[in-house]
Amino acid sequence: MDIKAILRYEPKKGDVIIYNDGSYTEVLEDLPVGKGNTFIKARFHALGVEPSEINIHTPLIRTQMIQGKCHLCRKEDKNVQDNTDSTTE
Repeated sequence: MDIKAILRYEPKKGDVIIYNDGSYTEVLEDLPVGKGNTFIKARFHALGVEPSEINIHTPLIRTQMIQGKCHLCRKEDKNVQDNTDSTTE
């Protein structure tokens, strides 16, 4: 992701934020639109620790992405296919 895309990032349900230390956060809800609230519910996972539900501040995620401390892993729609080779189906 480039910086412009990171600054526009809006968490979606099912997104996984992977941190450089191996821990990760799974987003449990979409970012509320138009309510002015920038906190979302997520489940934090770390090695050897029971997963815990947390509220995370969206600008913090964006800042950590810009700094290279974490990365986004987003699921694609089930109907999306990569047909880069037009000779095969």
